[in-house]
Amino acid sequence: MVSDVPWAGSGYGRIIDNLIKHSKLDISVLGVQHIGNPIQYHGSTVYAGKRDRYGRDALKKVMMLDKPKVVVSMCDIGHQMGFSKIMNNHINVKWMPYVPVDFLNPVPWIKAPLKGASKVLVMSEHGSRILEESGIESTPIHLGVDTSKYSPQGSIKIRKAMASEDKFTVLTVGRNQRRKMLDKIVEGFAIFSERKDDALLLLHSGVKPEDETGYDLMKLIQKYGLQNKYGFSDPQETAEWRYDFTEDMMVDLYNASDVGVYGGAEGFGIPPIESQACTKPIIVGDQCNMREITTDKCSYRAKIAHVYGGRTGIEWGVPSAESIAKGLEFYYKNKRIRKEHGQRARKLMINKFDWKHIIKQWTAVLQ
Repeated sequence: MVSDVPWAGSGYGRIIDNLIKHSKLDISVLGVQHIGNPIQYHGSTVYAGKRDRYGRDALKKVMMLDKPKVVVSMCDIGHQMGFSKIMNNHINVKWMPYVPVDFLNPVPWIKAPLKGASKVLVMSEHGSRILEESGIESTPIHLGVDTSKYSPQGSIKIRKAMASEDKFTVLTVGRNQRRKMLDKIVEGFAIFSERKDDALLLLHSGVKPEDETGYDLMKLIQKYGLQNKYGFSDPQETAEWRYDFTEDMMVDLYNASDVGVYGGAEGFGIPPIESQACTKPIIVGDQCNMREITTDKCSYRAKIAHVYGGRTGIEWGVPSAESIAKGLEFYYKNKRIRKEHGQRARKLMINKFDWKHIIKQWTAVLQ
């Protein structure tokens, strides 16, 4: 497996961590964040990457040492090109790229980076359909959630700490990037809360943009007059704040909210399934994978207002701020439905997205 290290909190890292701990597969990891000598992690060897953030410059050496039968490379489609070139010289080793598809449309360039793959693995059924339209067969394997950890728990303590005991608390979790549509989430909340004093927008995201496509969230909050209606999950005193935010803290955060809002285009979407596992209904942009990780019986689907084109030809749907506001109003006024949707959401996570189901899918592909 060429991926994030298994102790990372990323989606890739969690896949590796759960496969190592709970499957019977013989797994070694080229952990791209690991530095130094190989180490043992729950009986599996974790090799170090080099300078390339995707581990491509270390792969040949690790293959000589480990002699794998299968190589699974986990990263965006465009970055799989380097793996395709390397694996072309190792035809006796099966290569299985595992990729997200967080866009609406097939584009011509996605075929070349996956050339030579024994099997293409993709995070979602939506992604599998997009690849099929491009002439690429693939097998979808979702990410998962630990429903024993991400579960409904008491929230009085954390709500008191946030002074939100009597607030309708709206949580969004995601990196500050354009495709997360944080601008529309903030605008939608502003429309919803215009004449309400009991609404709070809680953001687990960087205040400043993480790349050239993100937003200065404080400017957005000031633009919409939300100075008394927002909070950030962390004071963000260091650049490492996100990595210091533990899973237990995330569970507390989800439980302290009343609903979650996720407007963006996702390759999968871990926060939405974690939120639902904690019995919180969610409002999502009606696009990509969001259509399969929830249902209209446990969420509200915000309409897509228009399409935004990226630099590489891919397109994302931009949710309507007014539709997000309608979803918030729906759950604000209907406490009984909010509770029912939350309970159904958790049942869906247990029955379909718990890691025990996902591990079986990985095992079937890799054995």
